[in-house]
Amino acid sequence: MVILLASGCATKYNVKWVPNQSGIALTAEDVVIFMDRAGFSEKEILELGSDVRNGLASTGAVRAYIDEKTAAIISTDGRLVYVNSRERGSFVYDPEHKILRESHLMINDTP
Repeated sequence: MVILLASGCATKYNVKWVPNQSGIALTAEDVVIFMDRAGFSEKEILELGSDVRNGLASTGAVRAYIDEKTAAIISTDGRLVYVNSRERGSFVYDPEHKILRESHLMINDTP
């Protein structure tokens, strides 16, 4: 977990790895593409991006938290990346073709 101080208040960033069926190897560019689409700021992508990438490679799914609230749930089937974000809803990312597609999947926000 990384804690940053900004304007006198601490922002907590955390990524929890969640066991899933398949991992996926992604480039840093892939992670920036889908995290940007999910509504993460540049600073948040810098803080969370490597843990998101490593978690997806190792366990196949992650939950990204900002200030102990779920910001996004991200998972993979080994080929596509499924993102459900608090800010921008659900979508699917195809890293092979660098394509984002809308999705109607809804994932519960309980911790």
